[in-house]
Amino acid sequence: MSDNQAFNQILEEVKFHISEKDFDKALDLLGSTVAKYEETPLFENDEATEYYCFAEPMEELLFLHLNNPKKEVKHAGVDFLTLYYLYGSVLVELGCAEDARAALAKAKRWNPASAAAAFEYGETFKMVGDADNFFKATMEIYPYLFTKKSIARFYRNLGYYYTEKEDYYTSACCFMFSGGYENHPMIASELAYIEQVTGKRPDPNLEDLAGCFEEHGIPLSVNEEILRIAYSYGKHFFAEQNKDAVSYFWGIFAEFVPDEDVQAVLDHIAKEK
Repeated sequence: MSDNQAFNQILEEVKFHISEKDFDKALDLLGSTVAKYEETPLFENDEATEYYCFAEPMEELLFLHLNNPKKEVKHAGVDFLTLYYLYGSVLVELGCAEDARAALAKAKRWNPASAAAAFEYGETFKMVGDADNFFKATMEIYPYLFTKKSIARFYRNLGYYYTEKEDYYTSACCFMFSGGYENHPMIASELAYIEQVTGKRPDPNLEDLAGCFEEHGIPLSVNEEILRIAYSYGKHFFAEQNKDAVSYFWGIFAEFVPDEDVQAVLDHIAKEK
């Protein structure tokens, strides 16, 4: 078995322990694995190259587009993103906020576009009541969010932040807008809490909500650059008849923009599978 196969096997074992809620066993495995790789670091950045662990193509494209790195970007041969993400997540479960934050900061280093790592990193501030840094971590990941699920969590996070700041109207706007992307059970309970505290439940229309978001510097949709990138790459691969790539990129686009032509292509490809 190669070193990389052994590494991946350890990650699978860790995931099993996590699924069984045996966090102590998961932590032991993760701790020893992290120590091993930090003792003899691999894929360190140098004068010419930066190494990352992007989980999917859109993450890498967004990173390149938003950061314009001067060095050549290459993929690390070891999945350090997942290693540090799991390590941080287990430490969150065990209530170790500072250690979890340090691990998740390393996960973010290996993949700055990872919504999962960024949101979990934000949770470490929430754990200790640091609403301002929770808000900062949430806003920093916004430009990289390209699924309805992650956008929904973004607005729920903002809802939590504004509740903590006792700005209940803005909080309600965030929770209600989030519900348009994902019907999460947290929304109803948070709106009920706002109603209990204020004596009424805010009922903004879309114009009111847009005005509230503009006043607070809150974006009113997915980052438009994501839609441009997803559409243009989908169009490129459509011309090359690369159906899997078309499904991937236009699938991202179609999640946010109803386009009959794009959807017809996606439906046709789906039927052929």
